[in-house]
Order: sequence, then C-alpha cells, then structure tokens
Amino acid sequence: MEMRRIAILILISVFFIKASAQSDVNQANVYFKNNAYSLAIPIYKNELDKNPKQRAIINLAECYRKLSDYKNALPYYEKAVQYYPDNYEILMAYGITLLANDQCTLAKKIFDKYSARFPKDTRAKNLAQSCEMKKEMTQYESYVKVKPLEINTENNEFGAVWYNGGLVFSSDKSRGGLAKRISAWNNAGFTDLYYTLIDKYSDGSLEYSKVVLFDNVFESKYHDANAIFTENGKTAYFSRTNTKKDKNRFHNLEILKVEKKGKNWGKEISLNFIDKNYNYTHPALYNNGEYILFASDMEGGLGGMDIWFAKSEGNTWAKPVNAGPAINTAGNEVFPYVATDNTIYFSSDGHAGLGGLDVYVCGFNNEIFSDPNNVGSPINSIADDFGISIDANNTEGFFSSNREGGKGGDDLYSFERENVFIEGYVVDKNSGKP
Repeated sequence: MEMRRIAILILISVFFIKASAQSDVNQANVYFKNNAYSLAIPIYKNELDKNPKQRAIINLAECYRKLSDYKNALPYYEKAVQYYPDNYEILMAYGITLLANDQCTLAKKIFDKYSARFPKDTRAKNLAQSCEMKKEMTQYESYVKVKPLEINTENNEFGAVWYNGGLVFSSDKSRGGLAKRISAWNNAGFTDLYYTLIDKYSDGSLEYSKVVLFDNVFESKYHDANAIFTENGKTAYFSRTNTKKDKNRFHNLEILKVEKKGKNWGKEISLNFIDKNYNYTHPALYNNGEYILFASDMEGGLGGMDIWFAKSEGNTWAKPVNAGPAINTAGNEVFPYVATDNTIYFSSDGHAGLGGLDVYVCGFNNEIFSDPNNVGSPINSIADDFGISIDANNTEGFFSSNREGGKGGDDLYSFERENVFIEGYVVDKNSGKP
C-alpha cells in the first residue's frame, strides 16, 4: 500500500519469478533486505517447516506485517516473542499486530512492557491508550454512512480525489498486454492513475462511467500514483518511481509536477528538493499551493515515513521542514490531505487508534501543527485506513482501506456524515485548536 521502496523491477510473470528463486534461507534474506517480501515468504515458510525455532520466523512475521497482512503475521509474532523474549523491536511489532487483529487487552500489556523498558518512546504510550480511547473513537459511527465503490476490483484501488466531474485514483490492476510488470514488494502490478466520471442522484447514490487510464503523461513503466490538483485544475502533482537508483541501488519514489497547456498536459518536472536516496510521496497542497505537504523517509525524520512541508518560492520550493512531534511519531505518518478550509488530514500507525493506519485531523498555522484527533469509526477500523479526501462542505468524501469485506486488497469507500459526527474533531484553521 505505502509503496515505500521498489526493490526489484520485474518484466515477466509471477510464475517464472517464483520458479527461479533459490529455496534457501540465504536467498530469502536477500529478498527481505531488498524489500521483496512476496518472494521471501514462501522460502521462509519452507525453511521453518524444517526448523521452526530459527530467526527466519522473525523475518517471516515482518514480511506479512510490512504487507499489512496482520492476520497471517500474528501467529509468527506469537512464536517469535517466545523464542526471542529480549528482542523488544519484535515485541513492539507484536503489539501493533495484536491491535490490528482487535486484541486490545493483550496489545496494551505488550505496549506497557515496552514502555517500561523504553520510557522515552512515546509511540508505545500512544498505542497503549488505544484500548482506553476505543469507546470515544466509535461513539459517532452511527452518524456516518460508509459504502464501497463499485469501481473496486480484486486488485488495489486507493487515493481517490475529485477532478473535472469525476475521480482520479490509483490502481495496480493490469493495463493489458502480454507482459505484466510485477513489484516484488507485494507480488502485485505497478500502479497507474485512472479516471471515472460520477453522477450523483437525489437519493445520494453514485453512478460511475467506465474506468479509463487518466492520461498517458501520468503513465510510466513503474509506479504512478497519488495525484492532486490545484483549484483551477491546471496543475497536478503526483508520485512516480524515480528512474535514478539510490546508493543501495534501489528505486525510490519522487514527486512530479505537471502543468496543463490548453487541453493537454505538459512535461513532468521533478520537484527541486528531491534526493534520489529517499522516498517522496503523497503530495498535498495547503492554501492552494502556498505550501506543499508530503510523506518522506528523508534524513532528519522521527520515524519510518514522516509528514514534511515546504513553502513555495515561485517556481521552486524552500527546503523541506519536518512537521514535528505533534504529528510525526516513531511509526509512519503518510497520505496528508488538505481540505478546502485548509484543515489537514493524514494517516498514522503511531498515534492512539483502532489499529493499523488510522485517519487523523489537525490544524496548521504559522508553520506549526496542532495536536491531531482521530476521526473515529467507521472511517477508521482495525485495518489500514488512509487516503481521505473531502468535499467543500466537509460532509462527504472518499477514503481507502484494506478492511475485511472488501473486494480486493486496498479498496475505495465513500462516506457521508451528519454534522454531529464532527463534534469534538473540528479544529480552527487559524488557531489550530479544537
């Protein structure tokens, strides 16, 4: 889902990839190191059948968790913490996986144990509060209607935003053709940007036109995703796999800008602060371009992926600034989104939540972020919930989730809420206070 790092770019079928893999733990470790989790999993499982107490069990659990497959990750973490009780990094991962499997009570005990060993780690303390806050985070769910979109497939669809009377969204479904490009990260195809027109009827139902590729300017050999547009629709920003390799020979993600000339989109331009050694993705525009917000694992962050922002300097951007500890944690903060009133939404797995990635809302004023609030259920669940976008009235929109009951991996959902839902969650756009 997050597409953090593209380790291996493969042009042939999944069957051939698997058939050519060496069936030994050393080969699996190479795949794991290169983030090729889908290739590492079957080898680790085969090795653990021979000897269940080897360290491969840790990597297998991590493979599933990094693919957001918390259900399959859980039994391996349970064994890993028994075999390696002094490995606190795995203990933390075990707690996160328990939370994502709706096992709050045990998860809290794990987080408390971690906090006792590392009292300065705020992430464990935040997550330990999740069970205590569960009632608060579910109190408004009856006032929100959530529906899966008809355009979902058995693949991954995410990151929908309004554009020109319809939706632009990301999907890794096949483009067609004989050769299928596969990402070794998750054994799925590379993402493209798609478009569908929407008609909304008086009863609130939505009808979608045939889904088509958005525009060939936004199409490359590898990942293209997470598009956003200026208010006039003439400038777009989106994520793409960087063609330049970093110092470890990985292809990271970069953010590109494209301007529309008449009816056609122009040439893509990489933002001036992009460093090929880091990932830059999930762009969002504050105050119609005064600032750009994005997620990155660049140096100087507080965790895995952090939210950063940069101020516009005309045709370039100032040096990016980390959003700071009010927003960022030792976990991952991703998918920032700026509503019409400049309220900021983002997803995190490091703040108190229902499990996995949850959606949060906060204010931004004088380059300072207010403390975030969890938007609650049913937008949030024990699964990963992210990629929210909201209409100008702040009453309806879309989000993405890999919750149970979906059609594929990540699916798109619409939501419509009554005014009572936002009580206690709205923040003043100027003061940044609730």
